[in-house]
Amino acid sequence: MVVKEFFKLSLRAIENLTVVYFGIKISKSVIHFWEKKLKPYISEIVNQILEQLWDFDYDETFIDSTKFSNKSKSQIKIHVITRYDSINRVLYPVSISLSKSELIIPRGEGNFYGDGEYDDKKVLNKVVSFGYNPIIKRTKRGARGYSAEKRDEVFDEEVYKKRSICEGFFGALTNRFGGRLNTFLESTTITRIFIRVLIYSLTIMIRYEL
Repeated sequence: MVVKEFFKLSLRAIENLTVVYFGIKISKSVIHFWEKKLKPYISEIVNQILEQLWDFDYDETFIDSTKFSNKSKSQIKIHVITRYDSINRVLYPVSISLSKSELIIPRGEGNFYGDGEYDDKKVLNKVVSFGYNPIIKRTKRGARGYSAEKRDEVFDEEVYKKRSICEGFFGALTNRFGGRLNTFLESTTITRIFIRVLIYSLTIMIRYEL
């Protein structure tokens, strides 16, 4: 499935190439079945691999979301935590989820940027307790409590402008794979989105290894 997404192949095309890559022929129906059934596990699989990026150098940490559409016009929203290494000018993901409640935030330091969508008590508590400065936009119905007070203490409009850096991640995914997926089922759409993030992450790992 990773090879299929990396080379932007159809199910029929990857079926013919499985012999070349793996020495056995895997039918397109089996690959499609895997894509449908992998949804309950794909988040855990990808996030375990993303943990390999937690120890990489970084200056800033971000959280943002975007939506992907498929052929049935359904929209799948994902939340991604990214980090930016200004020396190597690399933006890379460290966590991905389908909802804010499932967010995995690695411990760290420095500024953690997010728009008003993440002015949420649970999110703020995680961000602050894990060692970050919450540069998160306050909303009219902003969160309350100690973490919210910390947000108000450190927030600065000029500093917040750096949040736009994280938008480059979704732009890179769209440029590489396109913004619309050639799928109808929600389960297949989610699996392919996560695999695309995985491919992006693997290219970052290879880049650092080189």
